[in-house]
Formats: sequence, structure tokens, C-alpha cells
Amino acid sequence: MDDLKPRLVSRSKAKELLGDIGDSKLYDLFNRGEIEGVFLDNKRLFVVASIDAYIDRLTNARPDGVSRRVGNLKYCNAR
Repeated sequence: MDDLKPRLVSRSKAKELLGDIGDSKLYDLFNRGEIEGVFLDNKRLFVVASIDAYIDRLTNARPDGVSRRVGNLKYCNAR
């Protein structure tokens, strides 16, 4: 049972999973429906599966023919 992955995480853990983003960005993602959250005992918890799905959408959202992202440039074909 040591392989159990949490399905809900606290605000601070959700921010950490998303790359140490701030509260404003976390709640912006939540309010836009990018990630899901629930209330449990008057505490907001975030759904790990929705965080994972959001990250997958980010990493797969590249225009056709673009190999990778480089520095501050949006997208380029640099190798």
C-alpha cells in the first residue's frame, strides 16, 4: 500500500505540483476550469488527476512542425 498516490491535495501541495506557482495563478486555473477542486470540511482540496491532465495539455500543446520550446521564445524549430 506504499504505492498509494493521493487523489486530493491541499492548496500548498497543488501549487508545488504546478511548479511552485502563486495563489493567484492557482485560483485563476481553478476559476477557468483548468483544474478541479472540492470542499471537504470547509477546506478546498484540489484533484490531482485534473492537475496531471492540465500539465499534459500544456506539454502537448505545440503547433504542428514545432519540435521544442527554447528559452523565453514561444516556439521555434531550433535544435
